[in-house]
Amino acid sequence: TPWAGWRPIRTSGIAKGLTPARIASILQQAEDGYPAQMCELLEEIEDRDPHLVAVLSTRKRAVANLAWEIRPPKGDGRRQARKVAEFCSARMGEIDNLESGFLDLLDAISKGYAIVELDWYNNTTQAAVHSMKYRPQRWFRPDENDPEVWRVLDAQEPVLGKPLVPYRFAVHVARAKSGFPVKAGLGRVLLWWYLFKKLGVPLRYLIV
Repeated sequence: TPWAGWRPIRTSGIAKGLTPARIASILQQAEDGYPAQMCELLEEIEDRDPHLVAVLSTRKRAVANLAWEIRPPKGDGRRQARKVAEFCSARMGEIDNLESGFLDLLDAISKGYAIVELDWYNNTTQAAVHSMKYRPQRWFRPDENDPEVWRVLDAQEPVLGKPLVPYRFAVHVARAKSGFPVKAGLGRVLLWWYLFKKLGVPLRYLIV
């Protein structure tokens, strides 16, 4: 199924007119296995709050810019293990947008999870990842029976979604606290912080 078409690419302005009841409802939907509105709201808040996006960007780039290395398993001195590690390092280094792919995966810091689609190439001797493509978290939802297994929404299954195609996606889960992915990101706290900050502006003027 092509990615264009019915899947929403733009956010819908859900951050307008936020209330405590509205945020509570969105968070409950996420706990019930439908995190799309929570992820969309967090996207819009990052666009609206320069301080928040600056702090998150600092966290992401601190990780994405780190040097990386692929090593054989500890204690495995076999020549074959070393050659496999060297092969994987070479293929990783060939990914066109490796750093930006890392940044996309680090979006899990706020939303609890992030998913990129892997663009593979095949030739006569090998298959490897050519690039990593950003996919909005709102295009995915957790499996009803296992909240750590992800499903992709499409035209045939717009509610329950379909299992991810093996080797087609990379999933990163970032836990700021214990819990299943949709509850473990910083975003659940940031939503309340943003609302109280937003409501606090007119109150400050009233006090003065």
